[in-house]
Amino acid sequence: MNICSYLSTLGGGKSYILRTNKVLRQLLTDSLASKYSFFGSRKDKKAFSELLLKKVVISKYLL
Repeated sequence: MNICSYLSTLGGGKSYILRTNKVLRQLLTDSLASKYSFFGSRKDKKAFSELLLKKVVISKYLL
């Protein structure tokens, strides 16, 4: 099973927000997540949108 297929099994409700949050909680620790914002434009954070992980998380909704 590839990572996208696995992530699609995590569930989290019908809302994309709830599912995305559940997936991210499984993949990232709080200390790592605190170093990122989506675009990286706040408080010297890195851009999550530039990571391959973003594509993996989003691709689970395209299966």
